[in-house]
Amino acid sequence: AETRTREQGAQALAERRGREDEAVAPDTLAYYERIRARRDGAAMASVSGAVCQGCFLGLTPNQANQLEVGRDLIKCLSCGRILYPADSVEA
Repeated sequence: AETRTREQGAQALAERRGREDEAVAPDTLAYYERIRARRDGAAMASVSGAVCQGCFLGLTPNQANQLEVGRDLIKCLSCGRILYPADSVEA
């Protein structure tokens, strides 16, 4: 019974992921998958105090500004992870 519940949960997540993937540009999704494979599943990293929390490299002033504006996809210059502001995640 527990195995079946896990399988159903995994299937539901896969279906949800498929729907959400359609809303992302194909090149962005390809980049995400490439970094995810290289970084043991961690394709994204939060930024706290203008520092990537994936590799702890400081962002350039331009990157920090672009992240604050929130229009562009910002990538860490060191680890390549997609960056997002730490305060944008709800607890």
